[in-house]
Amino acid sequence: MFKTVTGNIRYIKNAFHESKGYTFLIVLLNTLVSCMLALKVLAVGKLIDDAGAFQELGISRITMDACLIIVVYLLEYVFASVQSYLNYKFTIRLNNRMEDRYYSKLSCVKYAVLEDNDKNNLIYQAKDGIGKKFAEGFSRVLDLAGLVVRIGSMFFVILTKNVWTGLLLLVVFCCLLPLYRKIGEDNYEAYAESNKEFRRARSYRLVVSDREYANERQVFGYFPFFNEKWKARYHSAIEKELKASRQNHLKILVITAAVAALTTLLSGVMLPALLNGSITLGVYVVLVTQLYNLVHYMSWNFSYIIDDLSENQLYLNDFDAFMKLDEVSGADSGAEASGDHLEIRVENLSFRYPGCEEYVLKNFSFVFRKGKHYAIVGKNGAGKTTLVKLLLGLYDDYEGKILINGTDLRRLSREEIHNVFSTVFQDYAKYALTVKENVLLDQVDRPEKQQQAEDVLARLGVLGEIRQLRDGMNTYLGKIDQNGVDLSGGQWQKIAIARGAVPDAGVYILDEPSSSLDPISERNLYEIYNRIFKDRTTILITHRLGNTRDQDEILVLDAGSLVEHGHHTVLMEQKSVYYDMYIRQRSWYHEETL
Repeated sequence: MFKTVTGNIRYIKNAFHESKGYTFLIVLLNTLVSCMLALKVLAVGKLIDDAGAFQELGISRITMDACLIIVVYLLEYVFASVQSYLNYKFTIRLNNRMEDRYYSKLSCVKYAVLEDNDKNNLIYQAKDGIGKKFAEGFSRVLDLAGLVVRIGSMFFVILTKNVWTGLLLLVVFCCLLPLYRKIGEDNYEAYAESNKEFRRARSYRLVVSDREYANERQVFGYFPFFNEKWKARYHSAIEKELKASRQNHLKILVITAAVAALTTLLSGVMLPALLNGSITLGVYVVLVTQLYNLVHYMSWNFSYIIDDLSENQLYLNDFDAFMKLDEVSGADSGAEASGDHLEIRVENLSFRYPGCEEYVLKNFSFVFRKGKHYAIVGKNGAGKTTLVKLLLGLYDDYEGKILINGTDLRRLSREEIHNVFSTVFQDYAKYALTVKENVLLDQVDRPEKQQQAEDVLARLGVLGEIRQLRDGMNTYLGKIDQNGVDLSGGQWQKIAIARGAVPDAGVYILDEPSSSLDPISERNLYEIYNRIFKDRTTILITHRLGNTRDQDEILVLDAGSLVEHGHHTVLMEQKSVYYDMYIRQRSWYHEETL
């Protein structure tokens, strides 16, 4: 139990770090509100005793006692109201701060971490509580402190009246702590397990509701299939939580009944003190009443607080583990990664994904030079996309070297790598932003880039269509905005290509940009692609050979190894792997001769 409480103290430390003033005032007010219980017990007890001696003391004493009670209750209300207001303001501030910390960390996490299923679950766990757990954790520690002050003040009052009753109550309180801690830990474990089920359930619900799946929903009529899957996962998650809840409530009910019986016994223990005059009738009546109130605090209220504290401690452990996830390293080279001279030298590059024994790339070596156009081809699974990920610095646990102008890629910062490469991915993103923002992203406020974006869109043959939209380049895309416009697949693809073409990078990579197009549309796209990137260094990744004849050099990957490279004519003369691929595909492009 001590470990649970000390673990949650971090919530208070975190709050102090955010604002010492707010935290101090809230803690002070919480303490004052909690102390009011003992004052109310003494004040009400005094009123009852004085009422019994009304004939001797007169109306003035009773009036003063009543006024004292009113003052105590008013003070409690004022303190609680101010604390509630400060809590509200501080909660918003604290949650915003922790969300900033979370997303700042997430933006620096290594790509390899994001592809690890266990670490992805950890990221989701941390995200799921980021908007509520820190404020809730802070409040729960205050609730516990307030409860301890209430109980402590009652112990003090009882101890001053009857020592044995106070000591017995203290023993009961201490015995309850480990029981409630165990309940809290069981709850969190059930929550973590059910959360995995909820994630899967939400993915199925997305299939039956999201617009992206609308076509196949209508064509295949798979709504009942996915709906049943959603129900199974959702009900499994709910059952896990309900099972834990039923067990916990049963445990608490048994504990409450036992404590209530003991409290009745304690009330009897205090009778001799009442009879011998150690305590007055008024104090006895109020103490007995408050003892039963304490039973409520020490059973249901206290159980909920300890339950939450245990869950919050485990959440903090998850959050700390999230904050320790591997980050992309910063720059320490001081090297110019791009410029007039650009050379990318790959030496004996081998790589296998974490947890896999098979190498995806084996001893790959090559030199990419400025101003050249390259195509990397091969069957699906040959290692093409993996090579792109390594060039982009998404993984750094590879064997061999990737040198940018002689500097190891692993010594470059993310910004320096961005200066070297700009990429159009096969699975490009569709942002619910304006056309201009979709193309320029964080460069949207640079006038020269806005003109460049329009030039690229014009060369892609889509600018005229965009200008016909309601707000032209400022038209929102997607269906989130009320006036948002959706584009065809080809238009979205050209927006993605423009996004990759606008940055002033040293090398432009297109990863399977035409995989969803028919061969004729693919050829037309490549004609546009060749015009846009004519004077730039490019690397084209593809398993379809519709544009390889126009590249300066073709690299052929097979089972992770570079098996041949050279110009189209040279490779066709060798009649090896590339030749076989091209012969099988040439009919797609209506070519009769080689």
